[in-house]
Amino acid sequence: SFSTILIIAFKTLGFLISIFTGARISSVYTLRLKHFNKNVDSENKDDITVKIGLGTDCDTKGDKQYLLYFPQWLYKMVKIYIQSPKSISKRDKAKHIFENNDQQYIFLNNRGRPYYVSKYDEYIGTYTKTIPNGNTIRQFLSVTLYRELEGKLKFRFHDLRASFAMNLLDSKIYLVEQGEMTLYELLSIIKERMPHKSLLTTERYLNFRNNQNQKQFI
Repeated sequence: SFSTILIIAFKTLGFLISIFTGARISSVYTLRLKHFNKNVDSENKDDITVKIGLGTDCDTKGDKQYLLYFPQWLYKMVKIYIQSPKSISKRDKAKHIFENNDQQYIFLNNRGRPYYVSKYDEYIGTYTKTIPNGNTIRQFLSVTLYRELEGKLKFRFHDLRASFAMNLLDSKIYLVEQGEMTLYELLSIIKERMPHKSLLTTERYLNFRNNQNQKQFI
């Protein structure tokens, strides 16, 4: 059921980040401790921005540098997780011991291994077999979750990104209806948040709901 999806999603911090920021799997799972060092209580903002891309140690498509907009509650949730005994225990097991601890990944498995290794990772050359690239997460969705849902629904991690685009449209469309902004301006905001090179790509994401027969994940 959709309620099962929500329960699992809300237990999975990485899913939440994608749903509420639009980040790709490569960006979500290469976020580092240093990206969550802001004092949220001193920020008088609804959203906390995190710069990702070239020069930030967090991967993006084409190395494009842009901002993720975290709702304050989600940014705080990540900070709480970072300080939790479970998270600290995983970091203690990590073989990646960066000179600057702030470069450590947020998301590690129970053996302290990253789910996704950044192209900027100084340890990337030490992998003799497969470099972690998010396949563990993809397999969880396509096998474990699919089985848990008794085969009633199957989706990809990237669908969470499409959900973000639709939700952002739904949350702002009233401004268009009230004449406070044009549809073009709203689409441009979504395009910047994704980010896309053209509005045509953004529009394809926004057609996701129709393409999936009205199936929504949040």
